[in-house]
Amino acid sequence: MTNYHSLSKVMLILMLSFLALSCTNQAQEQSQEDYIEDTTAVVEEVMSEEEQEQALIDGMTKWFYSKTEDDLTHDITSISATIVSKNECRFDSYGNTARMVMTLTYSTLYLSTPSTSVLLSFDDGKTDMCRYAEDFSSGFRVVFDNGDVDDRWTLINNTPKRDAIFMFMPSKVKPFLAKLRSSKTCRIQVNLEHVGMTTFDFNIGGLKWDFDQESSEESAPVAEDGVGETAPAE
Repeated sequence: MTNYHSLSKVMLILMLSFLALSCTNQAQEQSQEDYIEDTTAVVEEVMSEEEQEQALIDGMTKWFYSKTEDDLTHDITSISATIVSKNECRFDSYGNTARMVMTLTYSTLYLSTPSTSVLLSFDDGKTDMCRYAEDFSSGFRVVFDNGDVDDRWTLINNTPKRDAIFMFMPSKVKPFLAKLRSSKTCRIQVNLEHVGMTTFDFNIGGLKWDFDQESSEESAPVAEDGVGETAPAE
């Protein structure tokens, strides 16, 4: 399962690096450790804690690519694209909120041949209490680019803790990917425990994901752009 907080740390380091390049010319003569420390100080001076948090959220609401490698052979074992919803919902009476996290992963995790799976999980801070409703046979519904409601995504797999749902069968994943590639926005509605039907909004434009198609490896986003880079907008 994708760890949104780990990705947030990566995004923060990237953002800090760009700020440092614009604020100082001495970074080239420093060690990497000193460079990060000095950059952090610059950000703390020019951005409040709330502004830093919002900057991380803004960065994560665009597609973010990553990969994992075999620690022995260094072969790429999986490639992922992750994006976080623009909005958040309150899921309990204490005011705790959560955002939905959509993750595409190309690997052999579920099938013997490499394929793409789709995971819909939550980032709810440190509570880990946002849950899907116990009866989730209805799956989820989606509206792409203000079109009609698409309710084909039923009988979706649910994790034992009900904190994520996923699909990996090509018959469901491929039409979903086709919609993601051709759309700029989508609204995903799910049934949450203690809340009911809740809708999360995503800006999905610019997805670079050519896996499960012919010549997919030639245009893989991570192979060209590297780990943790955001693909350029179209």
